[in-house]
Amino acid sequence: MLFLGLHVRSSPFLWRAIPFFALIVLAAACREERPLAAPNPTASARVDAPKPTLGKVRPEEQHFADLAEKSPSSAGFYFDSAGRLIVVVRDRGDDALARSAVAEFVQGISDARLDTKSSLIQEGQFTFGELARWRDIIFDEVFTQVRGVTTLDLAEVTNRVEIGLSKSAAASLRASLPSQLAALGIDTSAIIYQVEDPEAATLPARSPRPAALSMFAGTSIGDRVFWDTLAGGIHIESNVKQCTLGIVADAGSVRGLVTVSHCSEDFWGLDSGPMYQPWDYRQVGSEYLDPAGWGCGFLTLDECRRSDASFYQIASTIPSAKGLIVRTQSWAAPGYGSGSMIPDTSRPYFMVDAVDNDQLVGGQYVHKVGRTTGWTWGQITHTCKDVESHGWPNTRRTLCTYESSMYVDGGDSGSPVFTPYGDGINVNTDVVKLNGIIQHKVNGPPFRSFFSKWDRIVTDLGALDPLAPAVLSTPSLSGGITVYYPSMSWAAVSGATRYNIFKDNPSGQVLIGTVTSTSFSDGNANVLQYTGGTEPTTSSKIKYYIYAVNGSQKSARSNVLWYVGASGSFNLTINGPSVVGPNTAGCGYWSAEVSGSGPIVSYTWSGLFSGTDSYITGTVPTSGGQLWVVVVDNNGKQTAYLKTITYDPNNTDNCS
Repeated sequence: MLFLGLHVRSSPFLWRAIPFFALIVLAAACREERPLAAPNPTASARVDAPKPTLGKVRPEEQHFADLAEKSPSSAGFYFDSAGRLIVVVRDRGDDALARSAVAEFVQGISDARLDTKSSLIQEGQFTFGELARWRDIIFDEVFTQVRGVTTLDLAEVTNRVEIGLSKSAAASLRASLPSQLAALGIDTSAIIYQVEDPEAATLPARSPRPAALSMFAGTSIGDRVFWDTLAGGIHIESNVKQCTLGIVADAGSVRGLVTVSHCSEDFWGLDSGPMYQPWDYRQVGSEYLDPAGWGCGFLTLDECRRSDASFYQIASTIPSAKGLIVRTQSWAAPGYGSGSMIPDTSRPYFMVDAVDNDQLVGGQYVHKVGRTTGWTWGQITHTCKDVESHGWPNTRRTLCTYESSMYVDGGDSGSPVFTPYGDGINVNTDVVKLNGIIQHKVNGPPFRSFFSKWDRIVTDLGALDPLAPAVLSTPSLSGGITVYYPSMSWAAVSGATRYNIFKDNPSGQVLIGTVTSTSFSDGNANVLQYTGGTEPTTSSKIKYYIYAVNGSQKSARSNVLWYVGASGSFNLTINGPSVVGPNTAGCGYWSAEVSGSGPIVSYTWSGLFSGTDSYITGTVPTSGGQLWVVVVDNNGKQTAYLKTITYDPNNTDNCS
């Protein structure tokens, strides 16, 4: 009788055979929808979980599905390399519906380099519903069944389903797959094939290991440098791989570090193995959470999981900094190699203030800090992309990873991926959002990297708290209006060296300044009313808040100040006034600079914004004075402009 074997993990080194009939039972069981088991530090049993099926929307694509509900022929959206919002629509009659629906979603994206206020239409050939259905069929029948298929993605940018093929199998699969897909009812013109061989961004452990450069402690995030206090972005090493520490976090009462599972001795299986920093003379922790995947693929011989991540309990004797990521001196853009490896002593850390559990959008800027290539950034190029690694017979498939143009190399696996507030490139903030950790790379050019998203990590590992604690006292803001600019002040916070100022309005959350003083005025806003801590009901509401920070500590968010924003242009020009009635002063010149007296005048203005319905006019007395021009738009919102008008009797330019 013929028997087939299945690798079942009960320890990192144990294989046992299961009769063929048992495989059939397992194959059926993997299709049942059962919840992921709670993390168990003493076991690493395989966990069944649902795989993508027809009609079931992936959580990361819910915004595309919601868009399709309102605009049936839509196929998603993304930001292009210039930061423009692109909405993909098949039927041009759906343009207006699609634009409106997308505007609601992207208004929460806080990146000044991305234009969330306007959009362009890209004509697509296929709808989201069509592409999602075909992608799911390919997942079940091809991606998990055919050797040599390495990646799978519903690509909103190309409006196609993209299938990655290993270099060794590409030629034969390009020839054979089209007929197989056609037989499955898939429109083969919706398919793009590309050669893609993702590989783990790790380095093997070296033996013998050199001595650590303890004399240079903390002077680099890279190889052999000792760090007394553990933080995100530094070198760590297991018995088998060199990697990067992702983030220090708490799993309930257990303090630990998050990094990639493939850095452990048993990829997707709890081995309780050690983690070192910098080398094996100093063990800093032991693996605590690393559940097995669920059986998928042919006869469930392969494993699938939502993330490539594991959690190591940090030894009680090892100092650690929860929620901190080492900030180096400078970044490198895509195509420019590695960023700085040297910590910025004046601003040594990024502090995680939030995790980005929203759907990330193609084109958003993301950053990482890793032990090999330092601080680099890039734009997300593919969302929710399935990736294969560790080919047969130990195939692992990580579902719904995110691909970006960030440069990474061997040893960067585990690097924290984060989004800065405000400007996606020129980072002037101390607090950031955590997105996930680096797991794979594709060598270029162009170089590409893949990361596991944070919400998928916690689905696999259980609840984790990666937020930096609020150590400094919370600032207390008071506010007002200076002319028509929002202004605010606060008492100095002990231990703080600077303050991050944030503005949150319908265009998203934006870092608008970092100051060392205890007051701030937003010269780029025009407001009509200050409401203090009471949120206005108008859609033009704006709120401000701050964080007190120093090199490694932050406060909680301050209280919020609310304002009613004025609409329209802030560049209204009041033109030189004309004399009305008898010129009682003889002659003279009106200006906003020179004092004097003269006749009553009228005035005009230019620079009215689109949508202006009416405005108020008036006169200035002969002695000059302040002139208020109030513009009213079609929605009844008012914008007030102040101009001081004076008269120079000695100027004869306007004599009549």
